[in-house]
Amino acid sequence: MILLDFFLAGLLLGLLFGGKLTRLSRVPLPFFWVVVAGFGVRFAAFGLRANFVPLLQTFGMALVFVGTLLGIRLFGMPLVSLGAFLNFLVVLANGGRMPASAEVAERLGLATIAGHLRAGRYPEYVLMGPSTRLNFLGDIIPYFSFVFRRAFVASIGDYLLGVGIFLVLFHYLRKGGEDGTKD
Repeated sequence: MILLDFFLAGLLLGLLFGGKLTRLSRVPLPFFWVVVAGFGVRFAAFGLRANFVPLLQTFGMALVFVGTLLGIRLFGMPLVSLGAFLNFLVVLANGGRMPASAEVAERLGLATIAGHLRAGRYPEYVLMGPSTRLNFLGDIIPYFSFVFRRAFVASIGDYLLGVGIFLVLFHYLRKGGEDGTKD
């Protein structure tokens, strides 16, 4: 959810500051299919109630991370890659599930989501507690989505991914291809 806000902000601000959509076509993105495949795997696993969901989540996040590494030379991609790595790391450390704070969700007025977390109804998440690992990398940071007009709980990895995506779009909409040429 958070990534859509950053994507749209990068797109809109890039265009407002003189960017052109045609400039994105000159950005070398041979790795992009790996990132899309990773998000596709994660999306396919969303809402499933099967034992293999954590494996799909981990595999999808690994693909996203590898895909971002393949494009690390692009402006903004080191942040995208770092965010993908941190999310992958925390999910891997917690058996394929992202630790999420029910307390933060409740403070944001998301009592239903907090209840579902506590009841274990989200197979891609685990209730954050003393038995979860790397909690500081889990979903503990409040976020308000302007697109969805509601609050969410996000991770530092999500924020880094989002800021990186914003920078990639903003930069390349304005500058053109990797060489920074203008049209």
